[in-house]
Amino acid sequence: MNSKQKYEIVTIVVHYNEPGYCANIVRDLLKLKTAQNRIVVADNYSADVQYNQLLKLSEGFDIDIIRNTVNNGFGAGVNFGAAHARIYSPKFIHVINTDTQIINFDYLESLKNDLLKYNKTALVGPTVLKPDGTVQNTIMPLPTFANILNFKNKYAQLSIFSENIESITVEVINGVCFLINADDFYAVSGFDEDYFMYVEEQDLAYKLKKSGKSLRYVSVKSIIHFGASVSEKKIIDWRYIYTRRNLVLFLLKRKKFLQAMLVASMFSVSTIIKKYLKKYSSDYHLIKVVIPAFFQPKSFGK
Repeated sequence: MNSKQKYEIVTIVVHYNEPGYCANIVRDLLKLKTAQNRIVVADNYSADVQYNQLLKLSEGFDIDIIRNTVNNGFGAGVNFGAAHARIYSPKFIHVINTDTQIINFDYLESLKNDLLKYNKTALVGPTVLKPDGTVQNTIMPLPTFANILNFKNKYAQLSIFSENIESITVEVINGVCFLINADDFYAVSGFDEDYFMYVEEQDLAYKLKKSGKSLRYVSVKSIIHFGASVSEKKIIDWRYIYTRRNLVLFLLKRKKFLQAMLVASMFSVSTIIKKYLKKYSSDYHLIKVVIPAFFQPKSFGK
């Protein structure tokens, strides 16, 4: 590794126990039509067997694989990779999920050009497809009680695709795939690691906007996100809890205590209804684990 080598873009892939997926996306990334892109795989303390398999599958790849000593979640994994990326003095940081497949090898260049065009923009994200070919919604609002209450009616499908690429200002871009100015990422200290997984992108967007920056959505096809269908399962599992727990945590961090308690109450009632009408199965005890996680977010998790 040459610490003096500079790269315009550093791509960070956070890996956890999915070596096959990870090796596949790295192969795709190496084919991107973008010069000066260094790939950093940040392993979130996978099991030794999975980590060693990743090393074996990555033999011959000119990439950096770094291993963390603890799994503190997605945001922490990106931060770990971004700290390593400093040796390359990148202008941009590109973040992409492991469980994805690139379908347009020009998309990163389109995102970079958009960032260069709008100097007040810190972060841009592309069009992402679900495995069935439909567009995954990656445009989100900042969390408020009203936005959470009306999400399905107003915000569930804002993302679009158009042959004539459009670029629009948005509040939040989903963390599955985005490009950010490295200086802006470092200036706001990256992701808040209290979230572990989900809502960390809303928190990052809030910090960027507070610093005077904006975010944009670029309607260029980029990847298929295989994990998009996982979030649609009707089960009260850790994903279900974290997506809701973290919205409450976001509001508490902004000192919006009344809104946080209203949201926690709303999630509690809806979860009880889903469980007892047998619409959802549950991996956790509702009274001992799930409901307390909504009212006291730090009671659940790492």
